[in-house]
Formats: sequence, structure tokens, C-alpha cells
Amino acid sequence: MRVLLVVLVAIVAFAACGSDGAEGAQEATGVVLAVDARSLTDVRSFTLKTQDETLEIRIDPHGDYSFPPSHLRNHALSGQPVRVELDERGGDLFATEMEDA
Repeated sequence: MRVLLVVLVAIVAFAACGSDGAEGAQEATGVVLAVDARSLTDVRSFTLKTQDETLEIRIDPHGDYSFPPSHLRNHALSGQPVRVELDERGGDLFATEMEDA
């Protein structure tokens, strides 16, 4: 009985640790409606229109992007969709990965 209890506690602890970092993670694909930047290369955020909603997404400076965030302007002009991995932090969405869709 004690062994079963120890195993159950270990499983619950492992599950709690595993879900902690992924709780706010999600993925979105859509078209870029607007880009907020301080300069041509210093992009701070962008607006993504998915099939279901419009999202305000901040740029994570440590993200893994297949193109520089400034390339989002080209997507806004062309209408070519992007796929974005997102992480929710303090109520804001941050792009952690981006690529052409």
C-alpha cells in the first residue's frame, strides 16, 4: 500500500511539473494585419488574423524565427500567412517561433 501511495505521489508531481511550462503554449496560423515597430528592424509586436480571432502578439527577442521579425511587413503586404508558436505570459501572447505557412 505504501509503494502504491509513493508511486501515485510521484506521478502527480511529474504531471504537475510537465504541464507547468506548457500551460500557455499554443499555435496560430493567419495573416498579418499590422506590424508595430520602433524602426525598420526593431519590431515589437504584430496583429495576426486567424480563421477564428484577431491576436495581438509580442515578439520574444529570444524566439526561434525562420525569418527576421521585420519580414512580417512583407507578410502584411502580400497576405501570405505565417505560423506562430505562442506562449502566454502575464496575459500577453509572445511569439516563440515563426515560419511561413
